[in-house]
Amino acid sequence: TLNLGLRYDYYQPYKEIGGLQANFIVNGPLGIGTGSGIYQLPNQAKNVDLGATFLNTLAKDNVTVQYTGNERLANAQKTNFGPRVGFAYQAQPNTVFRGGFGIFYGGLMAQGNTNIGANFPFSNSANFYAPTCAIGSCPSLASSKGITLETGLTPQISGGFQNFVSFPGFHATDVDIKTPYTMNYSFSMQRALSNDLAATISYVGNLSRHLSLYGAPNTPPGLFAPGTSTQQFQPFPDLGGVGQIHYAGVSTYNSLQAKIEKRYSHGLSFLTTYTWAHALDDASDAAGNFGAISDRNVALIPFIDEFTNSVFDVRHRFTFN
Repeated sequence: TLNLGLRYDYYQPYKEIGGLQANFIVNGPLGIGTGSGIYQLPNQAKNVDLGATFLNTLAKDNVTVQYTGNERLANAQKTNFGPRVGFAYQAQPNTVFRGGFGIFYGGLMAQGNTNIGANFPFSNSANFYAPTCAIGSCPSLASSKGITLETGLTPQISGGFQNFVSFPGFHATDVDIKTPYTMNYSFSMQRALSNDLAATISYVGNLSRHLSLYGAPNTPPGLFAPGTSTQQFQPFPDLGGVGQIHYAGVSTYNSLQAKIEKRYSHGLSFLTTYTWAHALDDASDAAGNFGAISDRNVALIPFIDEFTNSVFDVRHRFTFN
């Protein structure tokens, strides 16, 4: 028996219904202290005041503001064809071989606070660093920033919240989304040991591509001594962190599975299984990579260098019921 099939999936990138979102796009080489980027917003946001402070900061770091008619700020992949092939062959009256292969596409996750709706000016924060202190000379934050207990942040926000910004950080996503997918495959032999007892041995595996990762393009493309302030060495030295969803993760799973099953008869049934497996990946989950990725440049240490045992890797599993 041969089964053939074909499935098509289309996943539309999500959007903010009022156009209140933005994407940070790197569009040039990222050198030491030099980069090139685009701050892209939907046309619906043209009436949103970005503020002179923010615009000057972008211009200083060679980032241009761009408006687009694509309100989702990302392009969907339209070639998600998933073939399915399966077969069963009865080699002997008591022996059957089975196998299958299929490509299965996964959806696009809204990655919590990493989504592009949480960008300036729709989400805003500012940092105020204390002045550098020396013995005998330690000026207060009030004298340098005008912040006092009596006035609070009034001097800082008097120019409007859109100008209340320092070292702005961004959430970003790949413009051309690659839909995550998994190739599943298996081959098994089942043999009847009696009328109600059967044994099966199988190879089961899968290979996944384009899993979501979390990268940080605004990190220094070099190695520096511990304790060195690297802000000026970042590609965009006047910007904060840029967290980018990147569809480049990979994973593999391979297993040998054995099963003995007794169908119900004479008041008894049982099932026992054993699986010997190994799972590896460089992206067990997107959130799990935040700490590992955010503090170093992936041009120096690529994502694939973290390809190792999955956090859910279980080498041996035995069940009986």
